[in-house]
Amino acid sequence: MVAEKIRKRVESAGLANKDTRSGHVTISVGCASCQPPEGGSAAALLAAADAQLYSAKAAGRNRVTARAITAQLAV
Repeated sequence: MVAEKIRKRVESAGLANKDTRSGHVTISVGCASCQPPEGGSAAALLAAADAQLYSAKAAGRNRVTARAITAQLAV
C-alpha cells in the first residue's frame, strides 16, 4: 500500500520526461516480505524484491508488484 501511494504521487506530479511513452516520470516498485527464519539471510529477501521489480518493469512499468516469500526461500 505504501509503494502504491508513492507510485501514484510520482505519477500525479506530472514531471516531464520526453524520453518516455507517457511523456512524464513514473516509477516501478518491487516488494517482497517474509517471516525471517532462524539464521536466515537478507540476501534471499533482497533477491525476491529485485525479481519483483523486474516483473513490474516487464509488465509495462509504472506499477507495483509484491510477493510474500516462504521461509525456505529466505534461508
